[in-house]
Amino acid sequence: MLNTGEFPASAIGPELIALVISILMITGLLLLFPMFRYIRSAQRISDQKIKSQDLLLQETDHRMKNTLMLISSLVKLKLSALNTEKNVDLDLTEITRRSTRSAWYRKSSCRAEGTN
Repeated sequence: MLNTGEFPASAIGPELIALVISILMITGLLLLFPMFRYIRSAQRISDQKIKSQDLLLQETDHRMKNTLMLISSLVKLKLSALNTEKNVDLDLTEITRRSTRSAWYRKSSCRAEGTN
């Protein structure tokens, strides 16, 4: 068998084929295992970022609601203190100016922090 350089058909049995396939499968799994770990860790990091961004969005929404309630309360206070129609126009202009100033302040502070 070795002298002729040929293998007889009976030398390659199903057991040998199964052994070769098993070795190839185990080698493939060993090579792919680090890739699966990398993908799983990347997925965990992505999930953490999403949770962090969701929490930040909730906090921003909460602060915006508080700000709007504050503006609403200030408008109610101003309107309760008004006496004449002329004062209504002047005070509403002042409220508009203050709210614009607040929006500008928020925008500039966000830029200073590096957010939009």
